Amino acid sequence: DNFGIYGDDIPAGEWIEIATEDTSVELTGLEMGTEYEYTIIGIIDGVENAGTPIATFTTLTENDKFFITEGNWDVAENWLPAGVPTATCNLTIQADATIPAGVIALANKVTIDGGSITIKDGGELKQNSNELVVTFEKDIKGYTGTRDGYYLIASPIVGTTSSEEVENLLSNDYDYSVSWQTRQTSGVPLVCLYSTCNCLII
Repeated sequence: DNFGIYGDDIPAGEWIEIATEDTSVELTGLEMGTEYEYTIIGIIDGVENAGTPIATFTTLTENDKFFITEGNWDVAENWLPAGVPTATCNLTIQADATIPAGVIALANKVTIDGGSITIKDGGELKQNSNELVVTFEKDIKGYTGTRDGYYLIASPIVGTTSSEEVENLLSNDYDYSVSWQTRQTSGVPLVCLYSTCNCLII
């Protein structure tokens, strides 16, 4: 079998051929963030077939990362390539990721592909993707009568005060009420729960 490939740094029509008898081949020397074309040609008894239609793939950029191992967001080894993401990174979540308390997770864009994101009480996720679905856990302490029963239950969403943005709130079996504050703090609405119970919001 032969595998031919060429990229932007090779003149159009000139192919790099790689002969192999395996079902896969390792490509080296590719440029990051570059689109390549390829075709696969079979050889039987020294005769080449017509080959597959020309297809394309694009190599990753230095800002692309994949979360591949279930565990905490801030563990470098859970990412491919290894390293905790920064605010410029585009992320694909392929395993269940947890953002622990005290961790501020940063990203440019986040895509869920087979995994999930859970933000623990005290954790944060700052990113720019639309319609990203995450689970936010919040510990609610009992009301003591000193006006301390309001707690943030959802990651603030800029420009949004509708309760429709948060699902799976406590059922009516609990003594609580929901208050969606229209008051803005630094341009971000406050999303609060008033509770008289000890419970966990998921």
